[in-house]
Amino acid sequence: MMPMLLDSHLTLVFKRKSHFVATRPLIYSLNFLSKAVKVPLAMEIMHPYLDNLLFETSVPIVLVTTHDLYLFKDDPIEYLRKYQDTSVETR
Repeated sequence: MMPMLLDSHLTLVFKRKSHFVATRPLIYSLNFLSKAVKVPLAMEIMHPYLDNLLFETSVPIVLVTTHDLYLFKDDPIEYLRKYQDTSVETR
């Protein structure tokens, strides 16, 4: 079961390069993968993809863009709301 779940989440995250992936599913998948790293079997499966996950997927997501800077300068409340709306609570 674990390999199938990992595969589907990895596929979704990597599709982001060539296809549109909505914010919520992307956040859910990244959240799942961040928790899966703690499981030895999952880490073994994910190991070949870690560079891609970190440097080609996660880092570009968290980098501040020029648009973000303008939005923060012009409307800081809207900037905060934008990022608060996309957060995912894990319960």
